[in-house]
Amino acid sequence: MAFSVPPVLVLACRRPELTARLLQLLVSCGCRDPYVVVDGPDSAKNNDAHRVERTREAVRSFKLPSGNVWLRDANVGGPHGVPKAIDWFFAKTDRGIILMDDLAPSPSFFAFAAELLEKYESDARIAAIHGWTCRLRPPEDSYYFSRYAPGWGWATWASRWKDFDREGQLWFEIDHESVLRKAACGDPLFVRYWSRILREVYVNRRMNWDYRWVFTNFALGRLTATAGVNLVDHFGFGSDASHYRTKPFYQLPVCEIGLPLRHPPAVAVDHQADRQEHYAAFLGLPWIRLRYGIASIARGLKATAVG
Repeated sequence: MAFSVPPVLVLACRRPELTARLLQLLVSCGCRDPYVVVDGPDSAKNNDAHRVERTREAVRSFKLPSGNVWLRDANVGGPHGVPKAIDWFFAKTDRGIILMDDLAPSPSFFAFAAELLEKYESDARIAAIHGWTCRLRPPEDSYYFSRYAPGWGWATWASRWKDFDREGQLWFEIDHESVLRKAACGDPLFVRYWSRILREVYVNRRMNWDYRWVFTNFALGRLTATAGVNLVDHFGFGSDASHYRTKPFYQLPVCEIGLPLRHPPAVAVDHQADRQEHYAAFLGLPWIRLRYGIASIARGLKATAVG
């Protein structure tokens, strides 16, 4: 099935090798002239200006149109910088893919995103398309619907992104307890967890942009269309990472998704998949760690047998 790769935004800062690798991958997958935002250097970090400049040089080497590149002079950081970059992107296009510099999507991710951006453009129930998943057992269909919105390889529309809670006031403007109870679908652990996390974001002003995006979609009752197999690899681990020092136990190997896509018969939350993600990616419970460990061993044995 022929398709055109949607516009792609790359969010970069101080990782020149990863940025260059992602841009080269985009070129090889047929993405013409991606958009790139490079944050400025952080004066509090040693050698940051040098690393940021090397990242800028890597971007310049691809000779992108000047209107597709925003090289910030000052460091804005993630909580404010990422939303501003996405605003800039959607001032230029009505839909597109958002990728951090430490991601590597599989080639089929772009076909997946392109088809679902077209299919759900007019369906206000869908907030975004996600290629990353930690789901251990793929569903019968090619993708499922989730309440969550992990930011590791996703696509959306300007019409959805315009609702993003930029000022961090949504928690105070609506009945947030009622929103969480409705989103929880009867799960008290969901309400307890997200009440604690979102109070940190809104009341204590942690202001994580991705949690504000999650809460925006809770409030609007929107879901994400999430790939049934993991389509995005993530390399953002180490001493210079913003969040993860080591690779999360729930990071699954990258697969290709089968085409043509098999669409779910109805738009409804897959509660089993969401519970697994909640226990793994958010709570990190010991028993779910064990499940992922067993699954990893099983994959290794299967690969050895095939080899």
